[in-house]
Amino acid sequence: KIEGYDICAVTQLFTEPYMVQFLLQNTLGAWWLDLYPDSPLREEWVYYKDQVQHDFSSWPESPAELKILDPCCGSGHFLVGAFHMLLDMRRELGEETEDAIRGIVRDNLHGLEIDPRCIQIATFSIALEAWKAGFSPMESYLPVPNLACTGIPIRAEKEEWLRLAGGDGLLEGVLEQYYDLFKNADTLGSLIRMDSKQTLIDRATLTKKFEQVLRREREAGDPVAETFGETGHGVLKAAGLLAGRYDYVMTNVPYLSGGKQGEILKSFIQEHHSLGKNEIATAFLERCLSFCRPGGKISIVLPQNWLFLVSYKQFREHLLKNERWDLLARLGPKAFQTPMWDFNVLLLNISHTKPPAGHLLCGLDVSEERDAAAKARSLLDAEIICVGQAGQLENPDARISFEEGVRTTPLSTHAICMRGVVSGDSDKWIRRFWEISCNSFRWKFHQSTVIETEFFAGRERIIDWETSGSGMLRPGTENEAYGEPGVLISQMRVLPATFYTGELYDNNAAPIVPYDPSHLPALWCFCSSPDYHTAVRKIDQKLNVTNATLVKVPFDLPHWQKVAAEQYPH
Repeated sequence: KIEGYDICAVTQLFTEPYMVQFLLQNTLGAWWLDLYPDSPLREEWVYYKDQVQHDFSSWPESPAELKILDPCCGSGHFLVGAFHMLLDMRRELGEETEDAIRGIVRDNLHGLEIDPRCIQIATFSIALEAWKAGFSPMESYLPVPNLACTGIPIRAEKEEWLRLAGGDGLLEGVLEQYYDLFKNADTLGSLIRMDSKQTLIDRATLTKKFEQVLRREREAGDPVAETFGETGHGVLKAAGLLAGRYDYVMTNVPYLSGGKQGEILKSFIQEHHSLGKNEIATAFLERCLSFCRPGGKISIVLPQNWLFLVSYKQFREHLLKNERWDLLARLGPKAFQTPMWDFNVLLLNISHTKPPAGHLLCGLDVSEERDAAAKARSLLDAEIICVGQAGQLENPDARISFEEGVRTTPLSTHAICMRGVVSGDSDKWIRRFWEISCNSFRWKFHQSTVIETEFFAGRERIIDWETSGSGMLRPGTENEAYGEPGVLISQMRVLPATFYTGELYDNNAAPIVPYDPSHLPALWCFCSSPDYHTAVRKIDQKLNVTNATLVKVPFDLPHWQKVAAEQYPH
């Protein structure tokens, strides 16, 4: 039993338990072990990494005082994971099982979700786990979980909505405030921002006043109270959780790029999350931080492309300067067993406080593993690398990298890499050289991609240049690569290389042309080696790498000159 509910049967839905366990054990578990280093729970938390630096000075010293939120709780998999960890902790302190469960549900766990069906599932998920853990529903009631739907829009006209206040001026002011905030709730969900000091009336008093007024209006037969009263209850509950500040925020964020966002969502994110506006996931990363108390922590699952894309440079710089990064795990593709497997995702723990001087960001990478099960196994003992967080700001475009040591100059110091021809219609403009009988000035040689590294390849094509490339080249730019020797990189997957000899080339192939032609042998030895692919993928895991990124890798010219002299002696 839950107050107001009768439970018959529930199906618990989990999404990749290994992600939940890894994140929770390295935040919630780390907090507990900071308080009780000899706790026997250490042996159960198999993903815990003791190399990570933590600061829990602002966290409470008792589980009873801890406030946890999942702002995108879905079916409750993070909440259920936290439930079991908290129950073990409270039992270890000697608390009776049923008392501990009541306390966890009543005081510790909070959840928000835009989909009301998910709130129902999450509510029953928590109830089911409580029953399985030893709570007796036949003898007592479980407190109603602190879960609320943020996706309930207010459909009433404003005048009708304000009638719910029943003439109470203070309550009317609050409802007017909520009307403006929740009118697009089904689009914005937990992105709705509320100042915790926004109202002069506390949540309990507000709810009590509202229920009293609503009861009076219903008894009087007011149709507005009958029609919009439940919406009012839902909005008040969601508003209370949205205005809260929490010690720990954990979630798997929604994914939706800026190009696919509707106008309401796009304009809201641009206004409130301008640095992370390219993807709703990064907007939610910022939103999760805003839910935290100073010194609180977040655990989050989200795409990893923001770690290296140029468009997120300011976003990375802001987070590196203002938030303390604790632990980052690159999972790469196929981390989910569902159709979401194509996403390159990561797991991230961040503390909502400025990083101290010398703070180390710890990370690990299991992106090469082939599926979710292999990634889960690899997380158990993958090598942890810890690097200075402040040093990440010195990387090209402040990209996140776990490489430290002697810093060499970037390849861009010694070479250029410019975009090629964008024909827009290959069938119209491009032929194979053996298809044209005469070699007229109309046709130009056109170099393209290669499947594997070869000295001379990708030279089967010619392009119709009768229009001198009108519409195919970036307006107002001269391509300094044309006519000069270099190394052409195919901009996909393993980045195979071939020599470039000055022809026109397409936009999927990127010639790297040295400023000094005498550096070409060293450049070839570097770009044709596995070291080059490794260096690029350390700063950019996107499938198709941009021209600018290809020359932002470190390049040790003297070393590669020596390699070239040994491989190709004159």
